[in-house]
Amino acid sequence: MVIGLPIYNFNIPSVFKAWIDQVARAKVTFRYGDNGPEGLLEDKKAYVLLSSGGTLLGSDIDYVSDYIHHILGFIGIKDVTLIDSSGIGRNEEKVTADVHAVIDSI
Repeated sequence: MVIGLPIYNFNIPSVFKAWIDQVARAKVTFRYGDNGPEGLLEDKKAYVLLSSGGTLLGSDIDYVSDYIHHILGFIGIKDVTLIDSSGIGRNEEKVTADVHAVIDSI
């Protein structure tokens, strides 16, 4: 799975939240077991390309990274690679090189 995701006002766009609401379905992508919810989309991988004008991944104002890991993990996708393309408007060459380095390592 590949997801391109901007960060708007410190959070995910409402369209992506709507997508999550359609994908997170009991008995389809998760189920309730004896120990709580269990994701059903195991052995899947997700690459998430994140972009923001001012929110750097891993910073104190990054509320998206943990959420992405949580919600994808909830449906069983635990192998998630975040690719940070933040700051492309400030230093396009460096950010592009960094993104290509991550993609090449995959």
